[in-house]
Amino acid sequence: MTSTIRQAISLRLMGICVLSWLTGCASIGGYPANPYSSESDLAAFVASSGPAAIQAYYTAPAFEREELRNRIIYSRIAAYDIEYQAFQANLIKEANIENISADLIVLGLNGAGATAGGAGLKAALAAASAGVVGAKASIDKQLFFDRAVPALLAQMSAARTGQFTLIQKGLRLPDHAYPLPAALVDVNAYREAGSLPAAIDLLTANATAARTEMKATAVLNRVGSVAGVASAEAAASRALAAPASAPTVARARAPGVTIVSPSGPSTFFRNLP
Repeated sequence: MTSTIRQAISLRLMGICVLSWLTGCASIGGYPANPYSSESDLAAFVASSGPAAIQAYYTAPAFEREELRNRIIYSRIAAYDIEYQAFQANLIKEANIENISADLIVLGLNGAGATAGGAGLKAALAAASAGVVGAKASIDKQLFFDRAVPALLAQMSAARTGQFTLIQKGLRLPDHAYPLPAALVDVNAYREAGSLPAAIDLLTANATAARTEMKATAVLNRVGSVAGVASAEAAASRALAAPASAPTVARARAPGVTIVSPSGPSTFFRNLP
């Protein structure tokens, strides 16, 4: 076996080991291992909220329907939560694996190229490394697997919390006020709130609303500034247009003269010119 073949096999084995290590590492996904079987829990929740349970709800007497409704709805919520948690973990894990595995493979290819014997193999390894670098650069441009994932997850979590609060309020009502079909509609909305398209739509709507509010505030500020300037100019114009008042001249008075009469003394003053 030539050295070229041996090195090619070593590279392939290295790639397999890297991928196996990444996919088997729990910390890459950011979630601890679940001691319970999600598959078993999911199967139990689906069975307790499926067609048979719905049929039992419709055939039950009225005083039992509220309890059956709540059992069906909470079972479906639990089932959706299991699927959502798996979906969330996979999103984070895929993003981390794509970034880390590309870095490790590039390092391995560059290291193998430095130690390879033949010029042809060196060129092939350099080309492969450049290809991986280019692929990683293309992945980095997709913000979905980079900076957008935390924002999308936060939006999905907030939307699910709001919808869950709405469902809880409904389940406190009697069955005739919040029957099973209405509750199922809200539960389906709860499931949709944990989807990427719904999160993107909400983020876009929130950004549009915030931009519209900022524009409206800016317009109001400009209008207020213009109105203030106009008010000041009008006050100045009124002050200039007002007629000048006659000056007040202080006039001196002569010493007073006191005259005594039957009604009492009186003092008179005469203004001097």
